[in-house]
Amino acid sequence: MTTRLTDGLYQGYKPNYQPAPKDAGFHFVQSLLLLTRHLPLKEALVLLTTIPKGILIFFYIQFI
Repeated sequence: MTTRLTDGLYQGYKPNYQPAPKDAGFHFVQSLLLLTRHLPLKEALVLLTTIPKGILIFFYIQFI
């Protein structure tokens, strides 16, 4: 954690910050795979294109 000196006390830069669990991305991708099995392919592709690109890039980086 990044810390800084504040009036003689060390305080966290973001004390209330809690990172997401490591398996959060896995469950997201797993749920998308389940959706593609039950929906017709065209509907599944439309669903995937409505997801913001930033989220897809984030999860792609997590699996590299």
